[in-house]
Amino acid sequence: MRVTLVVLLFPMVGFALATLAPISQAWAGLGGPRWNKLLTGVWSVAMPLAFLVTPQLVRVIAPRHGLDTFFAGFAVVVLLLIGAILLLRTRAPEAAGEAASEQGPALMSGRLMLAALLALILFEGLTFLTSLETIRSPLVLPLASLFAASLWYLQRSWRAEPRSAATDAGTRRRIAGLFAALFLLNVATTGFFDTAYLIRHACSTTLIDDRATLAALAQVIAATGTAAALARWNLHGTLITCGISIAALGLLSYLAYPGLLVLNFYPIPDNAIFVGSRLFTGFGSGMATTATIFAVGRIAGPKSAAQLFLAFVIIVGTEIGLEGFELLSQLVTLSDRSTLPPYTMIFGLQAALAFAAMLPLLLTSRGPAAMASAGIAGDPEPARGVRS
Repeated sequence: MRVTLVVLLFPMVGFALATLAPISQAWAGLGGPRWNKLLTGVWSVAMPLAFLVTPQLVRVIAPRHGLDTFFAGFAVVVLLLIGAILLLRTRAPEAAGEAASEQGPALMSGRLMLAALLALILFEGLTFLTSLETIRSPLVLPLASLFAASLWYLQRSWRAEPRSAATDAGTRRRIAGLFAALFLLNVATTGFFDTAYLIRHACSTTLIDDRATLAALAQVIAATGTAAALARWNLHGTLITCGISIAALGLLSYLAYPGLLVLNFYPIPDNAIFVGSRLFTGFGSGMATTATIFAVGRIAGPKSAAQLFLAFVIIVGTEIGLEGFELLSQLVTLSDRSTLPPYTMIFGLQAALAFAAMLPLLLTSRGPAAMASAGIAGDPEPARGVRS
C-alpha cells in the first residue's frame, strides 16, 4: 500500500510543482513597473535558495522529529500559500479583472499546446520504459517512432501558428534565441552523473552533501547579485554570456576528475576539484538563468505570455538532460559491454552543450544596436525607472 501511494503521489506532486512554476513566474508582472524587477528577482532566487535550505532542514528536523513531521510541515506551507492566494484574490478582484482584460491574445493555440503535450508525454513514456526495461525492450523502437512522429507534428503545428502583428520578427527571434540558450544550458547542467561518479568512487556522503550545499549557495549568490545588478544597469547580454561561459568552464573541469581525460599537472587535491567544479557550474548557471529571465521580461513586456514559458523551458531542459544522458549511457554500455557509464563522454558533451548555448544568442542578434533596442545591451546604463 505504501509503495502504491508513493508511485501515485510523487508524480502528482511533481505535476503540481511544474504547474505552479510558470503561474508564479507570471505573478511577477502583477506588481507593476515599481515591483516587477523585485518580484522577478525573488522568483529567480527561490529555486536555488530551496536547494540550499531544504537539506539543512532535513539535517535538523528529520533526526529529531522524523521525516513525517518534515513533510507535514511542507504540506502546511502549501496550505498557507493557498489561503494567501484566496485572500489576495478576494481583496483585489477588480485589479485582477483589469489585468485579465488587458492580456493580449494567447501565445499558443490549442493545437500547438496539445502537440507539445503529446511530444512530452511520449518522451516521458520512452524514458520511463528504458529506465524499467533498459533500451533492449521490444517496445522501445515503436515508442521511439511515435515520439519522432510527434516531433514532426509539433514542428508542423509551430510553423502553422499565426504570428502576432504587435510583435516584430526581430523581437520574436531574440526571444526564441534566449529560450534556446536557456534550454541548452539546463540540459548541460543536469547534475546527475557527476554525483553518480562521486558515489561510484566511494566518496563520503559528507563530501557529496557539502558539495551540493556549496553549489546551491554559489547559485543563490549569483542569482541575487545578477538581479541586483540588472535592477540598476542594462547588462543582460553581458551577464548571460559571462554566466554561460563560467558554467561551461565548470562543466569542462569535470574532465579533470581522477581517471578521466585530463591529466592533473598540478597537485590539486581531488576534493578541491570535486567541489570547485560544481561551484563554478552553479554560479554560472545561476547568473545566466537570472539574466535570461530578466531579458525575456524586458523584451517581451511584463504582460506577455512569453514569460509563462520560462519555467517550462527550465523544467523540460533539465528533464531532457537527465533522460537523454541516461539513454546515451545505456547505449554506450550495451555497445561495449561495460559496467561503467561513459563519464568522459557525458562530461565532455555537457561542456559542449553549455558552449553551444551561446550560439542561439549570436545567431539571433544583429549586432550591438539590435541588442540595445531590445534592452539587452551590455552597456552599463541605468535601468528604466531607476534614478541615477
